[in-house]
Amino acid sequence: MNPVAASISDVVQITTGSYTTYALKNDGTVWAWGNNEYGQLGANFTSTQSAEPIQIADLYNVVFISAGNQSVIALTDQGEIFGWGDNHEGLFCNNEFEYSSSPVKIERLKNISTVSIGNHHALYVNAEGEVYGCGRNHLGELGNGSDGFMKDSIIPVRAGMLENITIVNAGHSHSMSLNKDGLAHIWGNNIFGQVGTGGFTDWVITPVNSVALSDIIFISSGDYHSFAIDQNYGLWAWGRNHSGELGLEHFNNINIVTQVKGIENVIEVDGSYSHSVALTQENNVYTWGLNTYGQLGNGKSGLVRSPRKVTEISNE
Repeated sequence: MNPVAASISDVVQITTGSYTTYALKNDGTVWAWGNNEYGQLGANFTSTQSAEPIQIADLYNVVFISAGNQSVIALTDQGEIFGWGDNHEGLFCNNEFEYSSSPVKIERLKNISTVSIGNHHALYVNAEGEVYGCGRNHLGELGNGSDGFMKDSIIPVRAGMLENITIVNAGHSHSMSLNKDGLAHIWGNNIFGQVGTGGFTDWVITPVNSVALSDIIFISSGDYHSFAIDQNYGLWAWGRNHSGELGLEHFNNINIVTQVKGIENVIEVDGSYSHSVALTQENNVYTWGLNTYGQLGNGKSGLVRSPRKVTEISNE
């Protein structure tokens, strides 16, 4: 249950799907290992899984990758985007409602600056800072209002009138964005308070500026919980907390932005279904939440309700 090194080097970004891990190398190639049920490991690999990194075929000059449940999207240095894996909900913005075992160019979107995949929907930001989405919209996760509510879309639809967006993040069924002025907007599923409106409404169908913070520098989400980092590198959390994934020393769901104690100088944070991980300026890694399978990397099992340093990989 302690961290171990994978047999790959020169990695500049790492991300995970449900049972697959993806790595972007310095040379612009993408590598993957783990489950291959939906072709996540690429066309040159036909087995159901791999314990070793496999290069994704015919994909080069990649600068960013985002992985969802069983899907992954790569962004190139020319603003082109390619998707592979599960496409049953149409999150690749085409009508091929199956899966692809090799990267498929997403033709309906051009000049993309960043992307994020949720469980069944994807968000794309263009060069103008506008947000577009494809895929499932059962809980308003595409953010295109009443005309599109409960209507899945393979055609890119715009999320509200958002502009100047620099970061997007897709949770299981809610969505987040951050603009260049440090303001966050959230929309979609709110049953656990993850939109941060102060209530537990079922859904929010257009982006709302519900985060009572300014000068935010980073946003992220788990499946049903949300995070923000402020300009002083403080960490804030809200949403579902059944396993302590908010790091607030209790198990209550929270519908307003609440500061996480016991951790400072946070520069990056991410969440999964029921656990969370953060990186600090000192290159220390902290984890908290559910630990049934050793996902916290602390050599133990059992729930952890507040951030704890992972000593095996921190910069001691």
